[in-house]
Amino acid sequence: MPSIPSSGINAEYGGEVEKILNSSDTALMLNAKYSNLPLQITAQLYKALKMELITERKENPAYNVKHLVVLGKSYTEPEQRKNKKLRVSEPSVCYQSVDLDVIADVASHRFSWRIADETLAAVSTVASDDVLLGYRTAFILPIDKFLKGVDKILEKLSETV
Repeated sequence: MPSIPSSGINAEYGGEVEKILNSSDTALMLNAKYSNLPLQITAQLYKALKMELITERKENPAYNVKHLVVLGKSYTEPEQRKNKKLRVSEPSVCYQSVDLDVIADVASHRFSWRIADETLAAVSTVASDDVLLGYRTAFILPIDKFLKGVDKILEKLSETV
């Protein structure tokens, strides 16, 4: 397993995160593909994943997933462009999709790392200060919080359709 970017993890819970990531009862979900699908399909995939996790945990005691690690795209404003008078302590974070907003709310831990040369900006030939810097964020969720969060995700997805 690749090492955790030390700059993106809070030392206070770094050991706990490492323990979860190295555990055999942790599952991994790559959100990048979910974000590229039509919302109707994404909603159905979340429903199917929830049912699969519930069913498998009941029928197969050896299938004991306790945590889910979700990888997704996030963006932040460049630090040097922030208004110095506002004294913003943390950059404002935007997630690629509404499902990641819900996942961020229920995650017990998260850490991010910068992706070189990836930005998100409006298509324009005019120079803009609104360019957001690209990151990947790993969210660690206890499986029970994820299962409850799926209903919120479905609600948010239906609002945006």
